[in-house]
Amino acid sequence: MPEPNAQLIQQITQQVLAMLHQQNATGSTGATPIDVRPPLGVCTGDYSKFLEMRPREKAGEKDPTCSGGTIADQPTVTLKGFVTARQLEAVGAKIVSLAPGAKLTPAGADYVRDKGIKVQRATAKAECGCGGTCCGNKAGKTNTSAALGQWAWWIDGHCPGVDKVVPQYASALAPISARRQASGLVEACSTIAQRIVRGRVAGGVLFVRSAALAACFANRCPSVRAVVGTCTGAVEQGVKQLGANVLIVEYPYHGPESLRQMIDAFVKTQRPNLSQVERQLKELGRCV
Repeated sequence: MPEPNAQLIQQITQQVLAMLHQQNATGSTGATPIDVRPPLGVCTGDYSKFLEMRPREKAGEKDPTCSGGTIADQPTVTLKGFVTARQLEAVGAKIVSLAPGAKLTPAGADYVRDKGIKVQRATAKAECGCGGTCCGNKAGKTNTSAALGQWAWWIDGHCPGVDKVVPQYASALAPISARRQASGLVEACSTIAQRIVRGRVAGGVLFVRSAALAACFANRCPSVRAVVGTCTGAVEQGVKQLGANVLIVEYPYHGPESLRQMIDAFVKTQRPNLSQVERQLKELGRCV
């Protein structure tokens, strides 16, 4: 007696042969057409079963990841501060809008050129719908923080000089919530680095008792270029030679006027094109 599997195969074979014989005789199988579906992994452009994609389908957008469906217009992402190549890579957009005051770093400009990303400048808008009647911010204008770029700041401990000077830059300096003691240094460096990558700040200022750990920790973050401000000239050189985006100040050794001058130089000095420095940093990043 044949095995069950062999018997089943024999029955299937007989049915197939019978259908082929009928097709040869009549030119038609008389069978109901089979609904052939695309193999798994092939995009059809049908998002009806994916709740998170339904808004895209309703809008008639197209999916850029498939050839079978329709492709959506690429969304525009607005970035602020100093826009780095790492930030652009994380966003993954083909159209990037730069907020008022935002600038591409040299590496960011290279990334835009290499990837064919379209860059446009966002138009400043009023902060609210009052038209300037309640906040004084007329349509078409931006506030001071947007013009200067937003900078995060943190202090290890307490300093009367810092308390006196920082409020003068309230429109440009925003505090971060890390613990204001030595144990909060790592959190402060990490927070500033993350905000730089996300385009929320152009950089930051760290007021510390000693700069050794702060300089080491801050420069471990790929998005950060930190320099120690010993005087106004040193700050300007750090910005011009390195494109520094984090300033470290040992506040016990500076009075209010010295602090003000260094912050002023750091925030207002224009960052130059530093493509050579970018290449050198990449080379050093391969050191063991």
